[in-house]
Amino acid sequence: MDGRRTFVLFGLTHVGVDDAGTVGNCERPGVPGASHTCGALMALHDELIGGDVHTSDYPYLDKYDPEQSRLRERITPRVHDPLRTDLLAITRIART
Repeated sequence: MDGRRTFVLFGLTHVGVDDAGTVGNCERPGVPGASHTCGALMALHDELIGGDVHTSDYPYLDKYDPEQSRLRERITPRVHDPLRTDLLAITRIART
């Protein structure tokens, strides 16, 4: 290839699966153990399971975490059963 490097790019949703098949985890070179792939989606999942999702009739914007509050406002209304919704389902909602 004349010393040129070749790259392949994939456009995928922001979710990982580790060697054990756990959705939301990945193994990174140089980092011991599994780490989370998307803290924002995992935090929203925990809020949904715990029944502690802060939304309002008007767009709620947390000035200390605007990205997370927008994610919450966009996904929460589309979750029909928070206790039975897993991280993969929330990721699918986020990609649409």
